[in-house]
Amino acid sequence: MTREIGKRMRLQIPLGDWNILANKSERMWPFYYADSTDILYRSYRKDWYTNGEIYYDCHNINEDDTDTYNYATSSNVTLLPDDASPTDVMDTDDGWRISQHQPMDVFEETVTEDKTFMEFLMKQEDHITQYYAEIEYHTTPIAVYELIKSTNKVNIATDGGAIQFKGSLGFVIADEDGEILLSCYGQPSGNDPLSFRSEICAFLAAVRLVTLMTKYYDKILECEEPIRSKIQVYTDSLSMINKLTAYDEYPTAPLATVLDSEWDVLSALHRALKWFRTYPKINWVKSHQDDLVFDKTAMPLNAYLNSEADELATTGLKKLQEKPIVPMDPNTSIQFHIEGRTITRDFKQTVREVIQLKPLRKFYCHRFKWSDNIFDLIDWDVFRPVYKKHLASKGIAWLHKYCIKKLPTGERVHQRDHFHDKRCASCIIKDEDDDHIFTCEKRRSQRKNIVKQINIMRNTVDPNLCDILQEGLMAYFKEECMSNTMFRIRGRKGMGRYKNLIDEQSVIGWDNLLRGKFTKEWRTQQKAYKTRKSKNKTEEFHAFFQAIVPIIFDMWTDRCIDRNTPVLGGRIAAEYDSLSKRVTHLYTLREMVLPEDELKIYNEPIKLRLDDTNQQLKKWINRWKPVIDHSMKRVMELAQENSKPIWQHFTANKPAKTKVSRKLSRQPKPKKYSNNPLTNVYTRLKKKRSSSRVLPVIKKIKHKVNNLISKLYISILIVVMIESMIGWSLVIVLGFLLPFVLIFVHPCSLSSVSSLSLMPIIPFSLFSFNFIDFWSNLSPLRASLVEPIDTLSYMSSPLVWLHPCWINTDFVIIFNSLD
Repeated sequence: MTREIGKRMRLQIPLGDWNILANKSERMWPFYYADSTDILYRSYRKDWYTNGEIYYDCHNINEDDTDTYNYATSSNVTLLPDDASPTDVMDTDDGWRISQHQPMDVFEETVTEDKTFMEFLMKQEDHITQYYAEIEYHTTPIAVYELIKSTNKVNIATDGGAIQFKGSLGFVIADEDGEILLSCYGQPSGNDPLSFRSEICAFLAAVRLVTLMTKYYDKILECEEPIRSKIQVYTDSLSMINKLTAYDEYPTAPLATVLDSEWDVLSALHRALKWFRTYPKINWVKSHQDDLVFDKTAMPLNAYLNSEADELATTGLKKLQEKPIVPMDPNTSIQFHIEGRTITRDFKQTVREVIQLKPLRKFYCHRFKWSDNIFDLIDWDVFRPVYKKHLASKGIAWLHKYCIKKLPTGERVHQRDHFHDKRCASCIIKDEDDDHIFTCEKRRSQRKNIVKQINIMRNTVDPNLCDILQEGLMAYFKEECMSNTMFRIRGRKGMGRYKNLIDEQSVIGWDNLLRGKFTKEWRTQQKAYKTRKSKNKTEEFHAFFQAIVPIIFDMWTDRCIDRNTPVLGGRIAAEYDSLSKRVTHLYTLREMVLPEDELKIYNEPIKLRLDDTNQQLKKWINRWKPVIDHSMKRVMELAQENSKPIWQHFTANKPAKTKVSRKLSRQPKPKKYSNNPLTNVYTRLKKKRSSSRVLPVIKKIKHKVNNLISKLYISILIVVMIESMIGWSLVIVLGFLLPFVLIFVHPCSLSSVSSLSLMPIIPFSLFSFNFIDFWSNLSPLRASLVEPIDTLSYMSSPLVWLHPCWINTDFVIIFNSLD
């Protein structure tokens, strides 16, 4: 293009030559130029509204000015020369001036016959031949072709692998019995291809090989019969199967996913599968089944073929080099290249990274006083996902300032405002800077939590890496000399291989490690450890940084609370007093929780716990009080489940005879008896209480006999009986003898004998009554017992039927004097 156009219209990357003839092009350009005739052709349609034929007006060169072409038409043609190509023109006073244009690249195709199928395959375009780095035939190619043409089953297994900036593929073709006929490995090109792209390219390579082999031998053998075999494909990529299924949902589905990852190879595979008369059957198979056993007879056929394809892909990773540029597939129609690499996924992220990486690198190097090579030593794959996840959930403000050391610490705010106290509001001892946030003596619990995360990593991470990480962070927390600490670590046995890691992390800074700046040696050494131990993913340091970010955020929150709360005054002291009482009370419940909960809840003595700030005590109470309540409740439930009934403590083989009732029944009050020695002869046994929750069985009240009172009662009865017998005998004897004595002393008439015959009975009866009165005066106890006996004696006396007028008072007085 001439200077008159200027730099504004110049292309940064020049276009290539035209490779399609103008007469075959579907588009009509305004002007064409042919070097062979040196004529400018202007195109137009005769009937443009009916899309009619195209005509070309010829404009010869101006004889006076060899740089312009006449406006006048010299002739008219319907076909252009073969070397004619589109061009741009400018209007001048003398005529049209042609700008610099791209000439026609005339390609003369030479047809040569290929002697073998491999020659035919290697003459294909680069986007096809890139997948076939090495093909090994276990039989002849014609035998594979005959299997494809037959009605038998054809088994195809594909697999792909990827490491950083490099991928590989592998596939095998086998017969129905699992006998491998062909094996191949190759490489998918692109900028840092992942395993997803490698799996798609492996499937695409196998399909294209079958297609090209069929076309080659069909042409040689002049066979027009279609493929009749049943093709079975095994792959361990379920995501690829789902994508292919989505492409068949509606006709324009492949076009709707142009900006999706790996669209170029997915669309090519979708078109390649449409070539088959019968769509191949695609089945998913679990990968790496040969880790435990690798035996063709013991393994399933699909697992065996997949393991063979996986072995080929692993071989490709070891032998092949990376290919950042993807050869153009004409059917793809579009590619995206940047800085010499073909981008096939994450277009927005890649463009953003390319545009912003250079200024970001410059800022980091200036901020942390790094060199360019130190910036490249950092493993940003550890930092990036945690940073993005935190931004999506909690915003950019705090984490961004923390990662670049821009938090408003006391020292930083004091530089802008001299009235602001630059001392730490928690300890009131040292100035508050970025390092003091971690080293403050009031942040002990948060530092302890960070160290706990290192101990959690020990189950999966190299123990030497954990030791280096813990020693480095503890030296930073204690403000020890870092060079002496690293020198001590290097002196340990087996630490020679970690020399580069220690040196690089020391240059980056252990404080920056807490901000996600890990050196790449951490991942490299962990990957080597995993290779020796197992095949798990190495994402431990990413998880570690993700776990400590909330801890550091809590640390900053506590700092802000201490900074914005008055240091002096009664509110803080009163709040601390209340919180300390609550914590002390919860510590008294230590023995009432489950043993496994006790280790977690009360992980430090109460003296150290009470040294925390008010905010930390609140967090501890809110975190563990519900756990303590639930644990105590669980202890009571377990105690009830494991407690034996009370009868099992006394009888080993039989349960209680009565059912235990949980209902508390009201017991009737015992009847009160008077303090009578005769009736109150039994003592009630006191009821024994049980410490169990189960109510004891209600038994009959047992009475205990008082032997002393029983003996006294019996002796009194015997005395009464003897006295009664003596009295009756005397009455009988004297009743017959006394009248004869009275007749002898007082002679009188015999008529008076009958009246006097009963007189002697009176004194003896009175004597019996006085005898009983004598016993009744012995003691108050006997007096209380004589009442029923007195009644009994009176009823047994023979004079109870005598009339009171018969009683001789003289005899009564005489016998009463005996008292």
